[in-house]
Formats: sequence, C-alpha cells, structure tokens
Amino acid sequence: MKTTLVLFFSMTLVLSIVMPMQAQKTLVEGAVSYVVTEVSGDGMEAAMMRGSEQTFFFSDDYQKMDVQLLNGSVHVQVISENNGNNSLVMMDGLMGKVMVRSDESSAKNNMVIPNYEITYNKNDKRKIAGFDCHKATLIAPDGSIFIFYVTDQIKPKNSFVQKMFKGLIGFPLEYTLNREGLKLTYKAQNVIDEYDKGVFNPTTQGFKEVTPDQWQKMFGKLDLGM
Repeated sequence: MKTTLVLFFSMTLVLSIVMPMQAQKTLVEGAVSYVVTEVSGDGMEAAMMRGSEQTFFFSDDYQKMDVQLLNGSVHVQVISENNGNNSLVMMDGLMGKVMVRSDESSAKNNMVIPNYEITYNKNDKRKIAGFDCHKATLIAPDGSIFIFYVTDQIKPKNSFVQKMFKGLIGFPLEYTLNREGLKLTYKAQNVIDEYDKGVFNPTTQGFKEVTPDQWQKMFGKLDLGM
C-alpha cells in the first residue's frame, strides 16, 4: 500500500512538472484554425465574411492562409515563401478558378503597410485554444481599430501577421476588426503542431493564371480579414 502511494505521488509530481512545460512550449511550425464568431454591418464585405473559416499553416519554409468564404462557396488559398516575397493566390468561386503569382519586386511595389499605434494590456488576459493571451490594440492612421489577443507561445517565421501589422509583438489567436461600419471577429478554435506539408503544394490544374494587374481589376485589393 505504501509503495502504491509513493508511486502515485511520484507520478503526480512528474506530471505536474512535465505537463505545464508541454503546454507552454513555443510553436514555430503548426496550424491555427479560426472561425468567425461575430459579424456586424451591411454590404458585400460583411455578407462574404459571415460563416467564414480560415486556417493558417506555417513551417520553416512556407506559410499559407486557407480561407472559406460565403459558407464555403468561395475558397481562397494564399501561399508565401518565408525567404522572400514570392507568393501564390488561388481563388475558386465567384469567377471560376483564378490564380495569380507575385514575385518579390511586384510584392514590394504593391505593398502599402500603415504605421499602427499599438498598445498592450497584459492585465486583460484570455485563454484561447489552450494558450495564454493578452490584449493588444492597434489603431491605423485612417481610424480603423484592431483588437487582438496575442500569445508569445506561437512564433511563425516571417509571418503574414507581422508583415501586415508591423510592430505587433505576439501572435493573435483572436482578433476584431472595426472599420467603416464593419465589425468582424475571428477566434482560434484549434492549434496543432503536425499536419500534411502537402498543403503548400496544391494542384493548380483547372485554374486560369492572370497577372497582378488583371487580378487587381477583377477583384481589387485582396483583404481576407487579417
């Protein structure tokens, strides 16, 4: 009986040490899946975002945003190399299957990143998908407001987030956009560290390739909510 109790308390002690370490490990490769939890506003942009889902995949070499809009009737994939600005955007829906490639020079010419005023409130905490997060508020020059709940336990290499929101410290597992009458909230539902790396090499069969200028005329600026 005494031996059983000793073993029990020994295992309890080991688990109490090991489990927190596992929960607190930093992810540099993985996938985060989000769903829209709130949409308010009128117009096409709000309608497209209702019922949307997105998954962000990241590895040492690539990152990918996979988005389902209009309850899955529109599928958008954005794949980017980490060592450069070469990217591939594929859209299935609306106007059929269309894709566009962007090289480093054209990406730099078309990229306009505003300077955000960023403040953090580490006392405003949330547990999201098993990760500890705190609040970050970003205000753009045009008055657009982003409310993020970020964690320092997820650190993708050269991520979309750090490119789009220059200066942000931490990775968002929940974010709210409030701009021009549209309020949109995405929240992470699941975070994994293993997945099929084939997601970075999707089939392009059946997709019509257009130039960046043609894409701009067809769809305007690509804005997926993040």
